[in-house]
Amino acid sequence: MNARRAPATHSVAGRLGVALAVISVASFAAMGLYVYVGILEDYAARDAAELHGKAALVRHIVEEAGTAARLDREAHRLRDIVMGHRGLRLILQDASGRRLLAVPEEDPPPLFKGPGPPGAERVETLIARDGGREVRYRALQGRIPIQGGEVVFALLLDVSGEVPLVQGHLQSIVAAALVGIALSVLLGVLVVRRNLMPLYAISAAARKVSASHLTADLPTAGLPRELRPLADSFNDMLGSLRQSFERLSDFSADLAHELRTPVSNMQGLAQVTLSRARSADEYRLVVESNLEECERLARTIGDMLLLARMDRHSEPLTWSRFDVAEEARHVAQIFEPLLAEQRIALSVVGKAQLSADRDMVRRALSNLVANAIAHGGGDDRVDVEVRPVGTRVEIVVRNRGRPIPAQHLPRLFDRFYRVDPARDRAGSGLGLAIVKAIAEAHGGSVGVTSDALRGTEVLLWFPSEQPTVALPDTAA
Repeated sequence: MNARRAPATHSVAGRLGVALAVISVASFAAMGLYVYVGILEDYAARDAAELHGKAALVRHIVEEAGTAARLDREAHRLRDIVMGHRGLRLILQDASGRRLLAVPEEDPPPLFKGPGPPGAERVETLIARDGGREVRYRALQGRIPIQGGEVVFALLLDVSGEVPLVQGHLQSIVAAALVGIALSVLLGVLVVRRNLMPLYAISAAARKVSASHLTADLPTAGLPRELRPLADSFNDMLGSLRQSFERLSDFSADLAHELRTPVSNMQGLAQVTLSRARSADEYRLVVESNLEECERLARTIGDMLLLARMDRHSEPLTWSRFDVAEEARHVAQIFEPLLAEQRIALSVVGKAQLSADRDMVRRALSNLVANAIAHGGGDDRVDVEVRPVGTRVEIVVRNRGRPIPAQHLPRLFDRFYRVDPARDRAGSGLGLAIVKAIAEAHGGSVGVTSDALRGTEVLLWFPSEQPTVALPDTAA
């Protein structure tokens, strides 16, 4: 079966470039539209102001004349308003629609609408045909009351010449917008690529990381504020990897030593036994000695398999509710022969209900008690205290032995780690590591303190209730 190909993804620079292009197009389009509309409104406002000025002159002259008959004597003044102004027309009519005056004399274009009430003058844009040519006008129409009726006037300003000017402005706006968009996108992409250079450096450094090359931390000086947490996290990850590889290397060496010692013992004993003929009792002693070594190997291998299953989250937990103090007393009964032999008193105080895997908790307690007995002090006493604290249950195992140096405390729960490698080779060196794994599988933890006043205290705690969502460590 072919491996599934990862879906193609766009680069950050490409996405930002597209975003800049869209923003630039929208911004320049809006700006161009604003400028274009402003130009149109400026032309319209200028034309309207001119027409209103001419309309005021027409109204003044007509009101001075007072009647339609007297307008003939004022015709020259009305013509003077239009003369010298290219493209301007003036039309006067009476209320019946009879033309009183037209400057120039040719037929004017038809008006779209009649004038409004007296004094209400409006400027409109109308389009007419002149010999197949489209002519655009600004038109102002109004009414002037006189004796015996009213005069309707219209001022028409030919603004067809503004069309090519406006089109030229539009072309300039479009050209400027296109150039602005191109420059914005180009400069934006360059700026994005330049600012992404630290990210490329981080990627290049990440590609150099391997199992044999974990010492090169990323330099954080000069990084942008947004990338500094990424570099710090990367360096923290490298530090964790270095520690993990160091512990793995130490674990491999310790494992080889743990397995080599019993194998060497059995091999040496077998060679010595076979060097000459032995009696049946001597052979029996050799077999018994080798059996002890095999049992030691079996315990070590069993503990390693348990830890491996818990590391892979494949060790199922059987949840039940029980009294932890009762389990501690049960463990004390198991150790009674050893306690009596070594004249050590073991006390269990407190009471607390716990939801957990009973067998796992019992094994953790057994390992802690065995460790406390093995490293007890001269007062020959081991104390186990059980106490509920909030939403968790704490178990304290205390002995009065010689304090453990502070440099050993952080690694006390590592696999095969011993404070004194030359002491107590009978154990597998995995007891405390198993305690830690059991605590973490339940969502708890374990810690240790040691001083000359209180002795050595191991604090093991579990959540008092089973989690509503199964922890990864509890998955089968």
